[in-house]
Parts: sequence; structure tokens; C-alpha cells
Amino acid sequence: MQEIIKPITFFGLDDVNYPKYKTELIDLYTLSFTEGKHAQYIAPETIEASLDDIMRIGFGFIAFYKDKLIGAILCLSLKNDPDFPFDNHKDIDPEKTLYIADLMVDQDFRGRGVAQSLIEHLFKQSQPKPYTDAVIRVWDQNIPAVSLYKKLGFEEITAIFQTKLDKESKEPFEMKKNYMYKKL
Repeated sequence: MQEIIKPITFFGLDDVNYPKYKTELIDLYTLSFTEGKHAQYIAPETIEASLDDIMRIGFGFIAFYKDKLIGAILCLSLKNDPDFPFDNHKDIDPEKTLYIADLMVDQDFRGRGVAQSLIEHLFKQSQPKPYTDAVIRVWDQNIPAVSLYKKLGFEEITAIFQTKLDKESKEPFEMKKNYMYKKL
């Protein structure tokens, strides 16, 4: 593991200041999900629409090291996740469950405590909010992320399969996504 980055400065992200950071967030999202080992093809307009949708009804935090945006965590109520298998989890209240829709870290800063710091900051800030539980969805092949979430107390509760497009060939492939749950 590389040296932990400190200090990280956090700023809240909402529909008011989102436009200021939108371009940087699109770039961060693009690099997080369309480059490297876990690459898939996502059309730029899809990325922008997804971020716009989340920020219209959700919130998040952005992390800076010095003056560089190095990470972001975007959240909303679980009731807004159309893919969650609610019928299989009647014990989870979608109104009181925080859904971590996206967690992104600049590739140059991965493995240096940024994702963990973002999650810990989120939970500290979210305690006064009406959330009693949290859920995050992760590709089962993203071992570093799965390991981190388990370390932070998340447990796998269910899985879904999504059809994605390969970055190079644009051929469809199945991606198993695990939902992981944590009581706050």
C-alpha cells in the first residue's frame, strides 16, 4: 500500500455547487469506470445524465488534496435505486437507507485511504440525517473495493447482473454487482 494521503479537504456537494465541479466530476467518473482493469464503455452523455440525476435528488462530498479533486462520493435514498431487489429485502426501509450510488477516486490516489476517508466522512456527516442504514453496490471483481467495504462493516446481502459494454470491442458482457449493507 502506498502512503496515506493527508490532509484531505472535504466539501459538501449539492445541487447548488454541483455546476462548479461538474466537468471535473465527469472526468473523474470517466476515468474511474472507463479506464483500467475495470473498464467498460459508457457514453459521455450517459455519464453526464447519471451525475445530473443523482445530484438533482441526492448529495455527496468531494475530496481535495491541495487544489486537486481526488475523489467523490454521491448518495441518495435507496428508494431511488431502480435496480435494488426490494421484494427480497423487506427488512430494509428504502426511505431510511442511504444508497451510495458512486464512489470515485482518481487513479493516481487509489490505495491511499481516499475512499475510506470519503466513506467515514459521509457517515459522520450523515448521522443527523434520517438514515439508519447504508447500501453500496460494487462489481464483484473489484476486489480492492469489496475488501474495503467489508473492512468498514458492510456485508454482502444480494447480487444483480447488469449488461455492460466492453470498452474496446463494445460487445456486451454480464457484470455481477453485489449489494453490500451496513447498519449505521
